[in-house]
Amino acid sequence: MAELIECGSCGNEVPPGKCRVCAFVNVDPRAPEAVPQRARVRHGQDELIVLDDGAEVHLGRMFSHKAIKEALRPYDYVSKEHAEIVLRGDRLFVRDPGSKYGTKVGGVAVGPEGKDFGLPVTILLGPSGHHAEIVVEWVS
Repeated sequence: MAELIECGSCGNEVPPGKCRVCAFVNVDPRAPEAVPQRARVRHGQDELIVLDDGAEVHLGRMFSHKAIKEALRPYDYVSKEHAEIVLRGDRLFVRDPGSKYGTKVGGVAVGPEGKDFGLPVTILLGPSGHHAEIVVEWVS
């Protein structure tokens, strides 16, 4: 039987790999260290920020990185704290803490429990047809 490790997301004791409780992909801490992943967050052609592995960023008109706030300010239907993103290894965790108009990734609605996605992703903030579009992709 494989030795158990603590899941980096939910804290349960699980074997290395995909957590059977929350689906987070855990890496065995005894494995050789992987090259850190970096991803860029952009709106249109404008690069807003670069995320290092483990970075947590809020997407919204108020409680965000300055460049994100400025890019989203014109969108009245984007909440002050609309969504959160976290780069976790080769996955992006996206969570909507309860915005008025919702968050979608690849047509999938994201709620307060959040979901993991592979990159690149396009995050739609706001109602269909009137959304702000944020793209998260690997830095090459």
